[in-house]
Amino acid sequence: MSPEEIKQHRVSLIVSTYNRPDALRVCLDSVKHQTILPYEVIIGDDGSRSETADTIKEISRNFPVPIKHVWHEDNGFQLAMMRNKSVAASSGDYIIEVDGDVFLHPKFIEDHLREAAPGIYVKGGRTNLGKELTEEICRQGMSRRISWLTKGIESKPENDLHLKTLAHNHAQRYRKHHS
Repeated sequence: MSPEEIKQHRVSLIVSTYNRPDALRVCLDSVKHQTILPYEVIIGDDGSRSETADTIKEISRNFPVPIKHVWHEDNGFQLAMMRNKSVAASSGDYIIEVDGDVFLHPKFIEDHLREAAPGIYVKGGRTNLGKELTEEICRQGMSRRISWLTKGIESKPENDLHLKTLAHNHAQRYRKHHS
């Protein structure tokens, strides 16, 4: 997608959550620092307690884009149903879904849009942080830059490499196999 086309898209970012307002706060902090902001953020809440709703209300007051909180009663793990409800509540023309316990590279949305094309599914990977680093970041309530050399990474540090050319080449290779 060209830079002009990227700017024209209305991205609905769907963030799934369940009883992790500390992690959700960090995730939403990373959304504020995107090079291309989403049009809206839909929080797909799979039945969290009131602390999550309180956190969303607080963050919404000073957030640069609208946040919609879609909630249903806690009837066990119903993530797929919540994602469907979140998609139905969205008004953008391009949907990106993430879990509420991740924080995004500043070019996350830009990178997704760069690879977007009709009939294409764009998928990313995550770097898994260890428990201590995760707890420290959640205590601080803010996202931070992680590099593959960051102390406290549990697994997949290679997913943190942000190499536009390599990512585009891999995307082209995988596109050959779509139906």
